[in-house]
Amino acid sequence: MSMRADQASDRVSYTASAPPAPATAFTVTFWARLRVDRDDFSTMLRLHSSSGGSTSVNIATGSSGTTPVVVSPGNTGGIVGADPLAVDTWRMLAVTVAGTGATDGKIYTRTVGGSTSVVSGLVSGGGTPDGITLFGRSAGDATEWFNGGLAYVRVWSAVLSQAEIEAEWASATIVRTSGVWANWPMLTDINDISGNARHLSAGSTALTVEDNPPLSTTVTGTALGTFGSLTGAASGVRTASGTAAASLGGLTGAAVGTRKVTGSGALSGGALTGTASDSAAATPASGSWYGLLDILREGAQQYREEQQRPPEACLDCGEPLRTSPRGELFCRFDGSIWAAGGRLVGHVSTAGRR
Repeated sequence: MSMRADQASDRVSYTASAPPAPATAFTVTFWARLRVDRDDFSTMLRLHSSSGGSTSVNIATGSSGTTPVVVSPGNTGGIVGADPLAVDTWRMLAVTVAGTGATDGKIYTRTVGGSTSVVSGLVSGGGTPDGITLFGRSAGDATEWFNGGLAYVRVWSAVLSQAEIEAEWASATIVRTSGVWANWPMLTDINDISGNARHLSAGSTALTVEDNPPLSTTVTGTALGTFGSLTGAASGVRTASGTAAASLGGLTGAAVGTRKVTGSGALSGGALTGTASDSAAATPASGSWYGLLDILREGAQQYREEQQRPPEACLDCGEPLRTSPRGELFCRFDGSIWAAGGRLVGHVSTAGRR
């Protein structure tokens, strides 16, 4: 789930202790979804001082209502981010501030399925923050509120790298615990689960609950698939990383790899053997898992054909079989009678008494 504001009084705040100072080191990562474009400046998260009367850092949409910006008293034009918000569409956002230099502030943005965009700029002029508010400017300021949802809001008194930020976006649980100041999943409540007990205080009206962001770690755990009598199981994290196995009667197979099930697979069934392999460049339509399924299907078909094919020679002595007047295949040396699939069904000496 995710928490959503649909009116100005829904904003939530924490003011019991000072948030990390942007002039020293500050990072926040979160997911945001615009639900109604107010076509105006809309605050997603604001560090404020003087009990909310002054801005330290404001992460908001610009006056268009969709462009992500980082505004501070020393840069009122803001650091303008890429990947504008779109109604009913999730976006990944993050802001880092390492000081008051001209490029010490950065805004990271990313669309679902896209690549990360980074824009640097100035963050300066604000006082030391004494509180933080989500969905609005402060607990006592109802203007410029954000009509939308937020999830997985995490704050550090440190500057995270791009790789660390991307890892946080992709994970339903916090990845970097060092320097974490608050961790608000914002799924069903507004509590801090970092262990610091910095729980947010609700506004005069309650937030509503909506669906989760589409994390890239969908398919975490195990999955079971069937194809007729063919069954298979896959386990792992992120995009089906781990192991997979399948079986069909006497045919068994296994695939091992990472991410898009890159690796190799093997199966055996009597005299039937096969292998499948692929590389990290595999497309979703190929790879050892898909190759394994193809081999299993082909092997099963060969097995069925073998069971239906009549033998040509005696399986005991190798002598070519003859056809009796009754249409049976028999060995003229030992009298054995053979059926499809190499099955011994009797002997000529007993066949006459049946």
